[in-house]
Amino acid sequence: MKIRKIISGYDIFGRFGVMIQLDRNSTDLAFDNAINIANHFNNIILYGDEAMHESMKNETVSFIKRIIKKCPHAKVIVYSSGIYMPVFLTNVEYIVYPIMKDYDIRCEKDMILPNIMEIYNNMNDTRFVFNVTKEKDMEEVKFICDEHNLSPNKIYISYYDDDMLGAIKKYTNIFAYNLLRDGNYNKNVGEDIK
Repeated sequence: MKIRKIISGYDIFGRFGVMIQLDRNSTDLAFDNAINIANHFNNIILYGDEAMHESMKNETVSFIKRIIKKCPHAKVIVYSSGIYMPVFLTNVEYIVYPIMKDYDIRCEKDMILPNIMEIYNNMNDTRFVFNVTKEKDMEEVKFICDEHNLSPNKIYISYYDDDMLGAIKKYTNIFAYNLLRDGNYNKNVGEDIK
């Protein structure tokens, strides 16, 4: 696991914190430096490459444990595709972006396995963010939520096109999902602080 950049900014839920972008292929920024910077924030947000990927998991877990030890006041927020098994640590919240190309999860090779989806769903601090671009996407989100018995208060529907807002509101009102404008966690926001 390597750190590509460290910035301060807001995540998609409006929480201010230090955002640490993970990248398997970038130049390695010092972990100690990242932890020292993180010590000044209440929210420590890990995003970028999949933190729980087998090639990074052990290093990521070690990094998170070091953060928690140095910054026990902070919450660590891990953005994940949900494909890989989460790690159970206190002060860790998962934001899951299910991998759904064209939202046809029934034939998607990178779909979240049912047992992993159940584990994320049973964790109190997990949120599922679905990026939708057309009304058919909402039908697929409903299918996924029903199939995995996902709690509506954990579901966030993200949209980019205001023309979709009417159709999305219909679903969010009927099924009590949360609405999230432009929930792209991977865009460059905030100030570089490394």
